[in-house]
Amino acid sequence: HSGGGSDGTRREAAGKKTVKEWPAGTMARNYPADIAAQKSLEERYTKERDAQLHWYMARRASGKVGGGTETRSRQMEVFKRRLELAPTMTDDLRQSVEKFKTQKHTKPKRNENQEVLDAISRLKESDPSLCVEMRPISPRTRGLLYQGFSREGRGRGLYLKERAAKAPEDKYQFPIVSSWEYGWKLGEVIKVADIKKPPFGRTRLINDTFYTRTGIPDRQTQGLLIRSKTVF
Repeated sequence: HSGGGSDGTRREAAGKKTVKEWPAGTMARNYPADIAAQKSLEERYTKERDAQLHWYMARRASGKVGGGTETRSRQMEVFKRRLELAPTMTDDLRQSVEKFKTQKHTKPKRNENQEVLDAISRLKESDPSLCVEMRPISPRTRGLLYQGFSREGRGRGLYLKERAAKAPEDKYQFPIVSSWEYGWKLGEVIKVADIKKPPFGRTRLINDTFYTRTGIPDRQTQGLLIRSKTVF
């Protein structure tokens, strides 16, 4: 009895193992495809299409779709009569229309350079001093060129420092290059006293040390250079 019981339990366990359980929310794929289901679906589509065609042909025969031939013929007669009674175009009007078609009706392109030249010519007529690109240098600043040498911190070096301290809007009447247009005469809108640097902000050490606009470092750059030597 014990042996028979053990065989029965083994068969039940084997049967349980062969049953595959699908996870919740999933469906098994119908593969290979069910030919009978496909044929049934095809017959349903064919039946629906035939019903639509039968309904359309029945309404067309009764004259409810597209109108009858008599209605269309009457409409064509009315349309032809309107065309015959419409006023015809005279020869002068036809010639003017043909001439209008041959002409090019395009908007002329705007030449910005020519507009600038025209504005400069108008300024020359009103005030010739406004047409000068750079304002005249003051005699005091010009005299720095002839006092000492750059090696001594005077002469050309001091002259370039004085010129670099001034903003382009103070030296020129209008922007010479397009990069000056950004921030041109910004001091009239924002005061310099209102611009404050953060006390603990980072300093652009390398940029201010290795890149100069005039080739001669100013006092701030010299201080950064000395500081960089002490740091590195």
